Parts: sequence; structure tokens; C-alpha cells
Amino acid sequence: MRLFWSLLAVVLLLVPAAAATRAADVSGEWILNFNGPQGPIDANAKFKQDGENVSGTIEGPQGTIECSGTLKETKLALQMEVNANGQSIAIYLLADVDGDTMKGSFSVAEMRGEWTGKRKN
Repeated sequence: MRLFWSLLAVVLLLVPAAAATRAADVSGEWILNFNGPQGPIDANAKFKQDGENVSGTIEGPQGTIECSGTLKETKLALQMEVNANGQSIAIYLLADVDGDTMKGSFSVAEMRGEWTGKRKN
């Protein structure tokens, strides 16, 4: 009987650790909100995920932009390029994904800000 309780304790300790390291999934549609120096901007995103690779589009007030990146465990890293007056500008997004929400930071040239995302139902 003591062996049973010992094994049960080990299993109960391992299950939360395994769940905590499970990779997130960002496939689907999301509502994003960017908070930068010029105020809040809302956008819609559609992501596809193949293993750790993520691709998709983000549609905001300036149009639709293609993005790509990685999702490792719960850490999302995306990059996209926009053309502004003939000059290519890189946009970087980093976030922590927690189920149906994500929160992180973005950078565009010298500008930095925070952003959040919520999965559409």
C-alpha cells in the first residue's frame, strides 16, 4: 500500500510539470491591440501553425501585412515588413501565449510598445 501512495505522489507531481511545458497553439483568428506612443490600434490576425513555425496576416488601419515567425513552448516571435515611402521597415512582435490570450512587446525602428491578443470565439 505504501508503494501505491508513493507512485501516486510521483504521478501527481509530474502531471503539472508536463502540462506547464506543453506548447501553445496560436492557429486561428485573433483580435490584437497595440499600445504605442501614438495611442491604441486594433487589428485582426489570422495565424497558421505548423509545429514551431507560425505564419499569417495582420489586418489593421493601414491594410493587411503578412507575418511569420516561431512559437516555442509559449514564446511567440513574429516578424513582418512594411513599405513606407519606398523604404522597407521591419516590425518585430514578441509575446507570451497563455491559452486564448497573449501579451508582449513590439518594436518598429526606434518605436517600442506593448500589445495584447485575444482569440476570437
